[in-house]
Amino acid sequence: MKVGLPLALALIVGLLLAVVLWLAQGAGTHWSAPKPVEPAAVEVVTLPAAVQARADALAATRDLVEAPLFWPSRRPPPPPEPEPEPEPEPEPPREDPLKDAALLGTFVSHGQGGVILAIKPDQKKARGKAQAKAGDEQGAREIVRLTVGEAYQGLTLRQVSPLAVEFEDEAGGKHYLSLEIELPNLQQGPP
Repeated sequence: MKVGLPLALALIVGLLLAVVLWLAQGAGTHWSAPKPVEPAAVEVVTLPAAVQARADALAATRDLVEAPLFWPSRRPPPPPEPEPEPEPEPEPPREDPLKDAALLGTFVSHGQGGVILAIKPDQKKARGKAQAKAGDEQGAREIVRLTVGEAYQGLTLRQVSPLAVEFEDEAGGKHYLSLEIELPNLQQGPP
């Protein structure tokens, strides 16, 4: 037995020396990351149809649950009062387009009536235009001819009589012009 013990010790020392040399060369010291593992497919859990229908019905009856039933404390709050609307600004009074108009004459032709008006032009519109006529103290006047149903500056000619005419504005208001006739002065003597 004496021979076997030194031989066993020599074998163990040789084996240990081989392991140390192998480790010294770097074998087994290099770490590599493992390959990723994909997760298994997750199943979506759905509610049974009866439970889902009940949940939908409860959601639809939310107004019923929140509505007042018998208790005064279950009354909903009063609706908010509407904000008062600001008062619209009153429109400035519209200038009468016929204030400077004179009725020169009326006419009827084939059942269609009409008027001839002389209108003093607006000074702003007449600026830059030579409209004054020689011998006319009032300045030039615009001559306008209208037949029944025609409009002039928002006024529509509605009716023509021998001595007067009637206009109607967009709001339904009536405007009248009369024919101004100069009567001869019979008090004077012969010329």
